[in-house]
Amino acid sequence: MKLHFVALSVLLLSAFANAQTTAPASEKTSARPTSPEKIDPEVLQQRSVAVSLLQSLAIEARSYRDESLRARVQARIADAIWDQDKETARSLFRRAWDVAEVVEKDAGNNAADSAPGRLAANRPARPRANLRREILQLAARRDPALGEEFLAKLTAKDEAARTSDPNSNRAEMSGAEMAERLRLANLFLASDNVERALQFADPALVRATMGSIQFLSALRDKNPAAADQRFAALLSMAAADPASDANTVSLLTSYALTPSIYLAVSPGGIPSSFSTLPRPAPDLAPALRKSFFSVAANILLRPFAQLDQSSAGRAGTYFIATRLLPLFRQFAPDLAPSITAQLAALGPDAARVTNSESELSINRGMSSDGRRPGMDDELKDRLDRARTADERDRAYAFAAMSAADEGDSRARDLVDKIEDRDTRDGVRTFVNYKYIGTLITKKRIDEALLLARKADLPHTLRTHFITQAAANRSQRRPRPRAGTSRRSPD
Repeated sequence: MKLHFVALSVLLLSAFANAQTTAPASEKTSARPTSPEKIDPEVLQQRSVAVSLLQSLAIEARSYRDESLRARVQARIADAIWDQDKETARSLFRRAWDVAEVVEKDAGNNAADSAPGRLAANRPARPRANLRREILQLAARRDPALGEEFLAKLTAKDEAARTSDPNSNRAEMSGAEMAERLRLANLFLASDNVERALQFADPALVRATMGSIQFLSALRDKNPAAADQRFAALLSMAAADPASDANTVSLLTSYALTPSIYLAVSPGGIPSSFSTLPRPAPDLAPALRKSFFSVAANILLRPFAQLDQSSAGRAGTYFIATRLLPLFRQFAPDLAPSITAQLAALGPDAARVTNSESELSINRGMSSDGRRPGMDDELKDRLDRARTADERDRAYAFAAMSAADEGDSRARDLVDKIEDRDTRDGVRTFVNYKYIGTLITKKRIDEALLLARKADLPHTLRTHFITQAAANRSQRRPRPRAGTSRRSPD
């Protein structure tokens, strides 16, 4: 521990000294021609000492009994010394990865050996996070090639799931690898490292999935041109892929027109959706929007034999075509008659479920400003269509969860309207969790603390919320002026 503290102190000291020595150098460049930066010998010596101490700590870490700690220390040291000694850093990353593989394998074996629902008395606790993912993120940020090496190892067990359909033009990449690439890319995107995000995301952007569309929507906030370019490529691949269907069109619609909602439909025509924070539709270039509608029409107008083999079926195709018809009429009126004719040809059997859905359900997320329908409108719509007690309970459950997301105090009252006791208790726990979290996010700390103390919550969850609320309160509390004392809120 002493060696760790000294190494960290020296590393911080050298960084501070480097910041102070480089600032004057930049000021002098305007007065005379640029020349190679001269670093203070004392700074170089401090860096050398810091790197040496960290390398000693890495050697010491090999003897740690806690293998998770050993892997994390080695990976963090590799990240810290990367600029000074890349080869040693790569070696440490690989050592950390090997240890993490053993830790996760042992954790999986122990979980399989223990009785379901209980912990074996002599079994160590399972890792709280995926160690390999932690190391992958650190390594990929420093060295894309090393990141690719670790990514291949992380998804190796999913090799059998790679695409092998001869009728599909999709690239041979497993679902696990695609998901992992996009997860990693989103982390880089969140830290404004767009270049590294695209390096890992591009190989996975081979078909329209919720993950790929969500990434492109987030990318558009950072770099609209790059996002639209990749969306155009997705459109071309979807048009050429025989496996594309109405659900593919729905996902593409989420990027082009409805970024706040992701909707899929079953072969029986029953829709299910996932909503995100409201956001307006992107302002696409006319040529790109035209291309979207052309591809959508091409897929929706495919022969019935092909539709019958798709994930949406005829009924699902009818639902999506009905949902998009007003948009065709608005943005691509030349294609609208063909969509209308296809709807008629699909017949009453395919239309039955769609015709029983309300207009609110079909047009969910279609408003131009991205706003979702109000909770009261959705609840009334669901209750009007409810025929059984279970359907009414589901209507109140959805309304309660929606209210909790918005921090609406009616959330808990709506839970009380659920008749089935087991359903009511389960929804109440979820609503309390969401509602308290929303109150904290909205800085309504006193309300959050009051509910956290009196709500029926597990002790660990109650402690988490009280701690989180206290941390948010301390952040917003102004510092006392000199000569004054701070009174305790208690």
